[in-house]
Amino acid sequence: MMKPLLLLGLLVLCSASQADKRDNQEYYTVKITTSDDYGAGTDAHVKIKLIGNKATTPAITLDNPNHDDFEAGSADKFEFWAIDVGGHINAVELWRDTNGLMSGWKVEVVEVSWGNWVAYFWYYKWIDEYRWIRQDISRG
Repeated sequence: MMKPLLLLGLLVLCSASQADKRDNQEYYTVKITTSDDYGAGTDAHVKIKLIGNKATTPAITLDNPNHDDFEAGSADKFEFWAIDVGGHINAVELWRDTNGLMSGWKVEVVEVSWGNWVAYFWYYKWIDEYRWIRQDISRG
């Protein structure tokens, strides 16, 4: 959705996320790719923390309403405002519970973008229930 923004007498169209910049907050996009291995998808509740140079976000629940997130072989995208972690994101932590019939979950990669930055966190592992599983940034 485009919003008009008056800037020094110029009318500029920008997205709502750009026009609504919040103090000490950053707009993040997280894309999580679930493995296509048998049983890799989950119906569990999933949370994420972003760990930066100066701060860590609180636990953020990842859920797209009316969508079956984290199916085997899928890539799911989530967008949210959270505390600005201080420049670079050095690690992410994932958490899941045991909700649903299929609660096991194997993650391939987490991609986080904010501003002009993108960071990749290569998991390639099963996420244990009720534990925060950390992955440091993947350097090429």
